[in-house]
Amino acid sequence: MRRVLPVFIAAGLALTVGGCASSPAPAPASAGAPAAAHGEKADFTAIANKLHSPELLARVQLKQAKAKKDASLAVQAAVNALKAGDDGLADEAADLIEKLQPTNAAAPFIRLRTSLDDCNTKRASKAASALYDAGGVRPLVRIPEGPYDHWCTYAVINNLSAAHPEDAELSQLLAHTALQAGDNGAAVAAARKARQGGLNDLLTQIVTMQARWQLGQRKQALEEGAKILASHSRDAAVRSLFAGLLIQAGDYRRARETLDDGVALSPGDAHLELAYVLLDQAQGNNKAARKRLTGLLEKGDSSAGLYFLLGQEAQSEGNWSQAFVYYTSARGDDSAQVAAANALRHWKGLDAARAFLRRLEDRAPGLSPLWRGTEAGLLDAEGKTRQAYGLLRTAVKKYPVVRPLRYQLAMLAESVGKGREAVHILARLVSEQPDSADYLNSYGYELLLHTREYEKAHGYIQRALAMDPDNPAILDSMGWVLYKQGKPAKALGYLERAQKGAYGDPTVASHLIRVYLALGRKDHARALLEKALTQSPDNAELKRLSKRLPQ
Repeated sequence: MRRVLPVFIAAGLALTVGGCASSPAPAPASAGAPAAAHGEKADFTAIANKLHSPELLARVQLKQAKAKKDASLAVQAAVNALKAGDDGLADEAADLIEKLQPTNAAAPFIRLRTSLDDCNTKRASKAASALYDAGGVRPLVRIPEGPYDHWCTYAVINNLSAAHPEDAELSQLLAHTALQAGDNGAAVAAARKARQGGLNDLLTQIVTMQARWQLGQRKQALEEGAKILASHSRDAAVRSLFAGLLIQAGDYRRARETLDDGVALSPGDAHLELAYVLLDQAQGNNKAARKRLTGLLEKGDSSAGLYFLLGQEAQSEGNWSQAFVYYTSARGDDSAQVAAANALRHWKGLDAARAFLRRLEDRAPGLSPLWRGTEAGLLDAEGKTRQAYGLLRTAVKKYPVVRPLRYQLAMLAESVGKGREAVHILARLVSEQPDSADYLNSYGYELLLHTREYEKAHGYIQRALAMDPDNPAILDSMGWVLYKQGKPAKALGYLERAQKGAYGDPTVASHLIRVYLALGRKDHARALLEKALTQSPDNAELKRLSKRLPQ
């Protein structure tokens, strides 16, 4: 089974050269100009300040900067243009700064920001290189904070690191951005280079631990996590992160012990409380989870993590309006805003959700790939799959470095009858990121659907399963490829495990029904078919099976 995409795809570079623009002194009137003109200009600047209009103020400042040939005024104009979201005006100010002061680092700072807003990685890489040449890694370390698409920032840092492979700090930054983007193999490799260069600090260790976990190297990740915790036992954030991995591993006893020890060291810490919530939820103790969340809220906690979890609780109860309010309160959490769009679709409808995404894009244009992918997911969820496919094709052309968009396009291509296109896209993704379980599994499954290369498909699915052995989608793919190879007895165990974790997915059910039939277990097949049709009465494959296996 291809990994089912959720309706949404599943945390700013500060300009340090300008600061808040204050009202500059008005430019002197030119010789022979009426005295009123000077007064009007001063009044206009005062009005712009009073109105708190960054764009208006930026235009005034840029005009004055040109007249006075003042680079500092041009920097202030750029700051306000960026604040207003007018990248064209900011670039114009950067051109003036560069003309007046060619060595002023403000110009490449501004160009880096405007380029990342548009995910123009070629232009952004040029600006990043200029900044690096002027000040090393330090001017670049805040790039991962965004708000920019992680794949865009990763591409820029990757280009820069390739040009300076000896820089350990740059390797560390690359490891961080690679992890954020989801290129976990590259993150581990970059972290290794950072350690070899003498950087083995907490950030490098945490990146390595998290990337190994995502790569399916769970035992190594937990061993590394235990070492990190031993060295930073009083760090509640580190303890909570390690407990989170233990929860995902199903080691609830050890997770609780880890958190209890943390409470003894840091009583009342919000990181630990949120980790307890995750543990309660994992163990099905939703009442305890809600009590902890309510307690944190009453104490005045306003963290994004708290509001995100509150949103999830409201969503689980079908309270979409409350979920939307909580998700939008999780400031700075992009995934929460995506979840908010989904909640709004359920609450107010698709048009309201799409309008909300437009507002998000106005505020954070650098995250446009995320908003595009989210919008396509919402359209698909509403049955507008062809419209979603068209939207994504346009987005992929504009943002080719963003692999999740291409992956999502492959899934939609299959849904609109363009299976060969899906195979082609996934083949490219696997070649670019051969350690992604999702890409490996989906490519293997697409080969099953559109070719007879069963051995080749089996190899890709086997690699995916080794990385994520409990994933229902991959278990289903393994069972199905074994069935296709004429091995229904071997397929049975994988498909039964997939069925338990797939929450009534009709594709998994249809596969398991066919295996039951191949093994002569008609009663099992009939019982599962009856249950599956109750959950998915309109599924075409289940209907076909019902004709073959009448009640």
